[in-house]
Amino acid sequence: MPLSTTAVPSRVTIPLPADLLPCFLQAHFRRDEFLGRINEIVYFLPFCHSELIQLVNKELNFWAKKAKARHNITLQWDREVMDVLADGYNLHYGARSIKHEVERRVVNQLAAAYEQDLLPQGCTLRIIVEDSDKQLLKATEGSSSSTEKSKVPTLRLEIVEKDHKARKLEIQAPLNPKNITYFL
Repeated sequence: MPLSTTAVPSRVTIPLPADLLPCFLQAHFRRDEFLGRINEIVYFLPFCHSELIQLVNKELNFWAKKAKARHNITLQWDREVMDVLADGYNLHYGARSIKHEVERRVVNQLAAAYEQDLLPQGCTLRIIVEDSDKQLLKATEGSSSSTEKSKVPTLRLEIVEKDHKARKLEIQAPLNPKNITYFL
């Protein structure tokens, strides 16, 4: 059975005997030349939810510092945003999947808003969650529509004004090169 299709336990209960590991490796690689190149074995366990939250927070702080230093933009977020981003964790890619999720869902929006001149100098941005479970529960109390329950939470940016009022940014999707007509 290939290693990529084996189920990974959420908790390791029995340590793997050292003499059993070469059997697994032999079964996977099927050639002794590959086994001779293995110098060291590092075991990775899946992250728990609290570790994922720490990774998301670290990545958001990295981008918040970068936005503050380069563009004087302050970023704010709450625990719900971190939970949504932590849901993008992929076991096979590890911490890289969290980094990719933050870039895909937050940084790309920041870049698009900046390119479209939607961000005033020295503004404060708040990352919010739309279509979350909390909001769906409030919205579906009166209706029993199953399509609303299947919505994926989305992250949006809003500008926090000086009087602490917030307004959502209407960020246009980037142009698709396939839809552009070139004139000569």
